Amino acid sequence: MFLKHILDEKNINISHSIRDYVFPEKLTTLTFIENPCTPTQVPLILIIVCSNVGNIALRQSIRETWASEAKYYNIHVLFLLGLSKKNSLNVQAIEENLKYNDLIIENFIDSYYNLTIKSLMLLKWVGHNCKSAHYVMKVDDDVYLNMKNLYKFVVLFINESKNFLIGKLYTKERPHRNEDSKWYIPKFIYPNETYPHFLCGVGYLMSGDVVLQLYQESFNHKWIFLEDVFLTGICAENIGLERRDHLGFHFFEHAVDVECNSIHAHMILLSHHINPKEMSRIHYKISKCNI
Repeated sequence: MFLKHILDEKNINISHSIRDYVFPEKLTTLTFIENPCTPTQVPLILIIVCSNVGNIALRQSIRETWASEAKYYNIHVLFLLGLSKKNSLNVQAIEENLKYNDLIIENFIDSYYNLTIKSLMLLKWVGHNCKSAHYVMKVDDDVYLNMKNLYKFVVLFINESKNFLIGKLYTKERPHRNEDSKWYIPKFIYPNETYPHFLCGVGYLMSGDVVLQLYQESFNHKWIFLEDVFLTGICAENIGLERRDHLGFHFFEHAVDVECNSIHAHMILLSHHINPKEMSRIHYKISKCNI
C-alpha cells in the first residue's frame, strides 16, 4: 500500500483520507513482539524509535548504548519500521526481529513522504497494545537519548501531568509555497497562512492519555506529509492539547563536546544527527562523566 508522492503528482484526485492508508479496522502489524504492557508491568516511558528499514547499524548502536540503560528506569524501547521496495531488506528486518524481538514492522512503504503514516501507525500500535504506558516518546533513529536525564525530567518536572506534548516548539511557521522546496505544501492541501504551534518531529514526549486522542482526531483531517505539523500541530490544536517547549529537546548536535560540569550536561535530553560511531562516543563520555 504505497502512498504516492502527492506533491510531485499534484493530483487532487488522490485520497487525502487517513483511513485509506492507516486502515483503523484492520491489523497492519507484520511482526509479533512481546507486549511491554502487562497487568503487572507498565512502563513509565515507552520509547518508539522511528527507523528506516535499512538503518541496521543505527538500530544496533542504539541497542548497545542508550537503550541498554532503559531497564534501570522502567523505560521500554522499541523500533517502528515500514517496508522497503527492496525485499531483501524486509527479509533482513524480519530476521532482525527474530533475534531482538523489538521491531514493530507495519505494512506501508517507508519513505520521507510517508512519515505521517508512520507516526499514525505508532499511535495505532500503542493504542492497541500498550495504552497503559504513562508516557510515550517518539524519536528518530539518528538520536542519542540520555536515559538518566530523561528519567529525572519526567519524575521531577512532569510529575504525572496529563493531556500534554513536550519537545522543541515551533511557532508561527508558514507553509512553503515554493514548488521546489522539500517542504512544499500547496494551498489545496493546507490553505492557512501559518501552521498551528507544533513540536519538532525529531523527538517529543506525550502523556499516555494523548495517544488515542491524537490518533482518533487524525481521521477528521486531510492528510499532509509533514508529520510533526499534522499531529502535534493541526490535530493537537483542534482538540486543545497543550504543547510545551523545553530546552532539553533542542537537540544539541555536539553534546559529546559538552564538559561534564557544564549545566547543559544535566539538561540535555537528546542529540540529533548522530551516526553509530558518534553514538558510542557520546555514550562513553556520559558514562565517564556519570551524567
